[in-house]
Amino acid sequence: MCLWFYAKGDNQNLSRHWIGNWLSERSGHKGPIKVVFKSLGNGTKEVVYSGPLFKFIPFRYRFNLSITGKDNDKVILSGTQKFPGFGTFEFDALADNNSFVANYSSKKSNGRFELNCSR
Repeated sequence: MCLWFYAKGDNQNLSRHWIGNWLSERSGHKGPIKVVFKSLGNGTKEVVYSGPLFKFIPFRYRFNLSITGKDNDKVILSGTQKFPGFGTFEFDALADNNSFVANYSSKKSNGRFELNCSR
C-alpha cells in the first residue's frame, strides 16, 4: 500500500516515491517521470517532479499541492504554481492507494501525469 487514508486531510500520507509517465496534450511531448511528496502540514504537500524532456534534457519542478477533499477512497489535490519562462500552471489531481493522476494546464500547455507507487 502506498498511501493511507485517515479522517483528516493532513494525516494523508503520500510520502512515497511514485513513477509513471507524463504527456503534453498540446505538443505531444511525453516521457517517464518520478515524483516524491513531502508533507508540509495543514494538508499541503510539496511535490517534486523529475524526468527527461525530449528524452535527454533533465527537468525538475517543485511546487505545492493542497488536499481539497475526498472522493470515496481518493484524495483530491489542487494547486497553482508560476514557473519562470513557462507561465502559471494549475494542477488538479486524484490519488488512491496505488495511483496518482494529475492534470495540468497553463496558457501555453496542458497535459497529464499518470503515476503508480514504487515499492
